Amino acid sequence: MPRFGGAPKCKECKKSVYAMEMMKYDEQVYHKNCFKCLECKKTLQPTSVAMMSGQLYCKECFKKMFKARGKYDDITKIVPGTHGGKSPGAKKIGASVFHKEKKAVVREQEKKQPEKKVKEFVQPNVKPNTKNIIQLNNGMKMPLVGLGTWKSELGKTGKAVYHAVKSGYRLIDTANDYNNEAEIGEYLQKLFKEGVVKREELFIQAKLWNSNHRADLVKGDLMATLKDLQLSYIDSFVIHWPQACPGAGTLAVRTNGSFTAPAKQNTMFPYDEESKTYCSDNDTHFAETWGAMEKLVDEGLVKSIGLSNFNKAQIQEILSITKKHKPTILQNECHPYLQQKDLVDFCHFHGIVFQAYSPLSSKDRPAMFRKKDDPELFEDKSIIAMGKKYSKSPAQIVLRWHIQAGHSATPKSVTPSRIVENIDIFDFELSRAEMDTIGKMNCGWRMLLWPHTASHPDYPFKDELPYGFKVPPAPAGLKASNESKA
Repeated sequence: MPRFGGAPKCKECKKSVYAMEMMKYDEQVYHKNCFKCLECKKTLQPTSVAMMSGQLYCKECFKKMFKARGKYDDITKIVPGTHGGKSPGAKKIGASVFHKEKKAVVREQEKKQPEKKVKEFVQPNVKPNTKNIIQLNNGMKMPLVGLGTWKSELGKTGKAVYHAVKSGYRLIDTANDYNNEAEIGEYLQKLFKEGVVKREELFIQAKLWNSNHRADLVKGDLMATLKDLQLSYIDSFVIHWPQACPGAGTLAVRTNGSFTAPAKQNTMFPYDEESKTYCSDNDTHFAETWGAMEKLVDEGLVKSIGLSNFNKAQIQEILSITKKHKPTILQNECHPYLQQKDLVDFCHFHGIVFQAYSPLSSKDRPAMFRKKDDPELFEDKSIIAMGKKYSKSPAQIVLRWHIQAGHSATPKSVTPSRIVENIDIFDFELSRAEMDTIGKMNCGWRMLLWPHTASHPDYPFKDELPYGFKVPPAPAGLKASNESKA
C-alpha cells in the first residue's frame, strides 16, 4: 500500500489508513485507535462489536445503555456481526432491541445530548488534531508545530503569542537574544489569568546564549529567561549555538543589551575594538556546557534539554559524554532548499526530534544574511501548483512537507491570519510524487551561515566556507533583529 496517497480513509477521523494500523469491520476501514466503543472508549475487537446508527459499542456498554432506557430484552441474542439489521443475526434481535415505536424517541434523545466541551479555546477554522503531537525520548509530549519568535517585532510579539495560543498553538519557541522574552512573559500571564490555558498545557522552549557557555554562567542565563517569561520552569532549554562566540567569558543577558558593542559594555554581542571581530571565548567547549545543562534538569528548572545549530560530529560528541539526560531536540535551519536528510536520519536513529527553524526559508531575514541571488521559496512553480490543488497557501504546502518528512517546525509570524494558517495543515496529505518533487529542491542553500562567528573552533559550518575565507568584522551598531539599526 503506498505511503502517500491512494490509502483508504478511516470512517471516524477521515484520515488515510495504512496496513499496519488498519481495522476492517462491516466493509468499513478504521484506524486501530479509532476502533473504540463510543461509551467507554475501550479499543474493540471485530468479534465483540455491536453497532447502532453507525456508532460502535462494546457488548457491555450496549447492554447497560439499553437496559437503562428500558429497551433491552435479551443480550444473549446479540452475536458478532450484528450491525443494526445488516446481518441475519441483526434481524433476529431487531424486534427485541429496537422497538419500532421507540426508535424516534431514542434518536431524539441522542440529538439532545450536550456536546462535549473542548478544553482549549480554538478558532473556528482550526481543528484540534492529535497528530500535532510527538513524544520526546524522555517521555514528554511536544506539539509538532509551534510559533517561532525570532525577528518578531517588539510591540507585536506578545500579541502574536496571545493570538497563537487562543488559536490552538501550545508550543512557543523563544530565546533571550531575540530581545522579546519579557513581552512574551506579559502575555503568557494574561493568557493564564483569563483562563485561556494553564501553564502545564504549554510547551515553552528557550535557548542558552553563546556568551554564557561556561558552566558557572549557564544557570544565570536560564534564570534571566525565567524572570522575563515570568515562569518557574521551561519545558525545553537548548544550547543555541555550539560556539561560545560572540562571548567574552562573562554573563551577558537581555538586560545587558541585545546588540553589538565593544566588549567593555558587556552586551550579548561583544566585539574586540582592535580587530573589530566578535569576541570569542575559545577556552570554552560545549561538553562543559552540557554538564551544566543536565544539572538544570535535576533541579527541576527545565524539563528537557537539547541542541541547536550543531553538526553531526558535535551531536555525536554530546551523546558520548551525556551522563543522564540525552538531548531531546535538535533545532536547525531546514526548508526545501536545505533538507539535511542525513542529519534528520541521524537524529531519528538516536531518538532526537529534528525541529526546523526558518522552515519557510525566512524571507524576512536580516540584510546581513541576504544575497541578491538567494532563491525565493514561495515563487517556486511546483509549490504554487500544489497550493492550488489543495486550496492551501505555499506556506501550508511547505509546512505539510516538513511534517511528512519527519520534522517538527516553528514558523514565525505576527500576522493573525498567517498564524492560524500555519497550524491548519493536518487535513490533507501530499502524495509520494509531490514529496519527491519537493525533495528534488534540496540544494544545500543555508540562509544563516553567520560567518562572523567562525573564529571559534566549535563553529559548526566550516566545511561550507570558501577557500581563503577570512572572518568578517562584527556588524558594529547592529541591534536585535526585531529592532532597527543604530
